[in-house]
Amino acid sequence: MAEDWILNKLNVLIKDVTDDFNNYNFSSAGERLREFTWNDLADWYLEANKFENSSQRGQILYYILKNLLILWHPFAPFITEAVWQEMDKKELLMVEKWPTPLAPLVRGEKNDFAVIKNVIITIRNARAENKVEPARKIKAVIYAGKHAELFAAQTELIKSLRTGISELEIKVSGEKIAGAIYAAVGEIEIYLLGALDEVKEKVRLEKGIANLEKIIKANEGKLANKEFVDKAPEAVVEKERQKLKGWQAELKKIKEQIKHL
Repeated sequence: MAEDWILNKLNVLIKDVTDDFNNYNFSSAGERLREFTWNDLADWYLEANKFENSSQRGQILYYILKNLLILWHPFAPFITEAVWQEMDKKELLMVEKWPTPLAPLVRGEKNDFAVIKNVIITIRNARAENKVEPARKIKAVIYAGKHAELFAAQTELIKSLRTGISELEIKVSGEKIAGAIYAAVGEIEIYLLGALDEVKEKVRLEKGIANLEKIIKANEGKLANKEFVDKAPEAVVEKERQKLKGWQAELKKIKEQIKHL
């Protein structure tokens, strides 16, 4: 699952970095390489790889490293050449053929691993937002809908990738759980149990609601001002509308969280 995801990410990287070089967008190419190397490869694939059994692990890691060294070479020629020689390469890296994608590109997060990854990120964020101590182990219940079978097969991966979950229960759907931290990824609902001081959490959320309502009221008044809408550049007015939508979505989210206390 993680292998399919990282190989597609590499295919997209090769295509995009090649286009960037052809169009002299060197800064963009460097940023894409940094994001893939640091985030996709080191933060996610290598960590997930520890918990997946694969007979092709060595071959895939070698293939990724080989292509990544070629892509990085224009930015760090001496370092990449030194690593290349350690891989028992007889030819110089600087004359190696530029890589091409091996398969049709899949844009966006459509792989099963991407679904798991997004849920793990949401759990981590929910813990951080609610100031749950990193060392504190908690229970999680996930109503996964159509992904229930996938999540049931990947419980150890979810528990192992720095989520702080000691017990995980997967269901297709269920009743709302009171007294739990609530988070959602699309139609997937997540409840974190045993991590909240309900009284303190309610006070914190109510303060957030009051603050957002104040901001939204001011913004709505601004957009209701005909003089502002008529005279301000359209881009400025649209920016204010988008900010309002963001605040309204955040307010809805917090009100939903209070319902689950």
